[in-house]
Amino acid sequence: MSDKLLRKVVQLSFLVLFLYPFILLAYKKITTIGTPTLTSWLLPFDPLLYMTWALRNMTLTLAISLPLLLVVLTLFGGRFFCGWVCPLGTLFDLVSGLAVWRKMPRGKLHEPDKTTRLLTQSGGNSYVKYWLWAGTIALGIGSLQLAGLFDPLVVFNRLAVVVMSDGFNLGSLAFGVYLSFSFLAVLLILLELYKPRFWCRHLCPQGALLALLAPYTLLNRKVSATCNNCTLCYRVCSMHAIPVNEYRQTNRGDCTLCLECEPVCPKKAISFGLGIR
Repeated sequence: MSDKLLRKVVQLSFLVLFLYPFILLAYKKITTIGTPTLTSWLLPFDPLLYMTWALRNMTLTLAISLPLLLVVLTLFGGRFFCGWVCPLGTLFDLVSGLAVWRKMPRGKLHEPDKTTRLLTQSGGNSYVKYWLWAGTIALGIGSLQLAGLFDPLVVFNRLAVVVMSDGFNLGSLAFGVYLSFSFLAVLLILLELYKPRFWCRHLCPQGALLALLAPYTLLNRKVSATCNNCTLCYRVCSMHAIPVNEYRQTNRGDCTLCLECEPVCPKKAISFGLGIR
């Protein structure tokens, strides 16, 4: 099994696990057979929700916890969560394939347009996600919870709840799905069709938190001396984690270990392993 195929299998497996409580709800509605009521198993891993809760309650739990486990894993594997586990990221990857007019590789993929240039880093990713993260944490102290609006796990969880509730309570799945997509969900999908991983690169506060930890990761993208600067890796990187004209380097805060760059390298110079480069 190729690394890219393995990633797709892992992504879809986590998506099914994340949706499992809602699948039970659908099964119960269809068969009228009693099933246990379960809540999302992924939300307890959410470090952004934990931080806002801790600040609101002025409580710091130092014991081993699920959010701490994700932090430790991030220090080992960087933003792997965004590329392999996050259900919203998986949804984006599935939707991105519908953008048939957006062909890759193509030139100048990483350059922001004029409307976003003032808000972006040199690679084209926005500072806004860090501002949203800081604002979410700061307002969390005053019990004003923005995490429920911008946390990707919460956004996807609410979307799944509404889709399932509307679909099986109204009796018309098509009508229910139509009603279920909130303005935010529609906006996120449109942004993904506009630019790949737009939410992840510019707006996601959870991604910003993990990006702050990712520079210290042990598992990284490596490029050998056989690299001939063909730019193919740069062009297929949807997260813009490869600096322009510095194709052997990696912005570790943006790399989600999606592995898209590895198979396109004609010199087989790219690998992923322990170490800085």
